Amino acid sequence: MLVGVGVALGIALVGLRLLGKQQIVEQVTAPCQSAVDDWLIALLHDYREPCSSFYWDMYPTGEFYNLISLNNYGLHDTDLTLEKPEGVYRILIVGDSFPQGWQVTLEEGFPWLLEQQLNVDFDQPIEVINLSVDDYGTDRELLLYAALGWRFQADVVLLSFYLGNDIKDNDKALLGYQKGGYDFE
Repeated sequence: MLVGVGVALGIALVGLRLLGKQQIVEQVTAPCQSAVDDWLIALLHDYREPCSSFYWDMYPTGEFYNLISLNNYGLHDTDLTLEKPEGVYRILIVGDSFPQGWQVTLEEGFPWLLEQQLNVDFDQPIEVINLSVDDYGTDRELLLYAALGWRFQADVVLLSFYLGNDIKDNDKALLGYQKGGYDFE
């Protein structure tokens, strides 16, 4: 029975590829040069390796099936430099999974769309930097800003706050209570 299920899954995957429902991980033409030191990778949970690519949803027919490419800082954004270019106005967005936007392509996330619209509406070039990491509460977002964010020399820092989980992400007791008990471990 297990062999039959395995063969059926294999045939289904081949069929999805032939129908074009599954994307192939694209080869990067210009290699990404990581700008992250080991301490920052540790701060970002060790799984956000700069310059890596992966699929958000492992099921090619899933609602949020999306190829994620991380930049030279391990963030869902274009490659960044710490030095602010001359004449550029920088906005730094700090937040969790909502501004991070792994469920959509980079071009569909609100930081990207905000940058595009601001550059249409204003004469001065505007750069929006997405310094957002899923599962972070405002406590860890502040630590990430203190370790890295301030170095981008932003003119404005925008805290993206979601009432649905950002408060509880700051406290294990609140997180445990929300899951139906008081698990303090």
